[in-house]
Amino acid sequence: MALVSLAVLLWPRDEQTAATPGNASASPVTISSGISPTDQRLQGAYRFERGGWVYVHLAGSPERIGFQHGYLLAPEIEDAFEAVKLIETHESERDWEFFLKAAREMLWPRIDPEYQEELKGIVEGLRAQGKSLDINDVVALNSFEELPGYYVPWYNAQHKVAHAPRLFSPGNCSALVATGSRRAMADYFRHRARAWRAHLHGRIPRRHHQRR
Repeated sequence: MALVSLAVLLWPRDEQTAATPGNASASPVTISSGISPTDQRLQGAYRFERGGWVYVHLAGSPERIGFQHGYLLAPEIEDAFEAVKLIETHESERDWEFFLKAAREMLWPRIDPEYQEELKGIVEGLRAQGKSLDINDVVALNSFEELPGYYVPWYNAQHKVAHAPRLFSPGNCSALVATGSRRAMADYFRHRARAWRAHLHGRIPRRHHQRR
């Protein structure tokens, strides 16, 4: 199961940045939450936009990385959540509680503790920005391919659901990174191909993190 940052769609927003590599002393933007931008959980983290991409740099423990992720990308995660919720409930003909139950009872107990801590951190970062998503929402969002594309058809077949919608597993993504002597025209080269079953007009973040 991919974490949110690898899959969410990002809609254009007014740029919100903490210190960036090219402007390390810049002050973080004023954010409408009770958390100070100097909060220790945000140490080493920043966000910036360049060439139509949203970049976030995350550093620290899994819980801290999750907090930084949820905090810096809160508006985009919330937008993506509403879009994914709308699509999944419409196409599957299931209400959102169905997906929350699957996240809570089927997925969460099988997620490694390291990733549970990161997901809980994402929720805390979102809450610090005044967002209302809970842990089950975030787990279900992370499974926006697995649940509607694989679990729902399996569930319908197991329970012999009459007149169930025809659902298909979605496309996947791949990535290639070339460095060192193999890089041709830039400091690094990255190619990412994504196949979306329902591509919404958005942007996808590049995420870099450092484990400690």
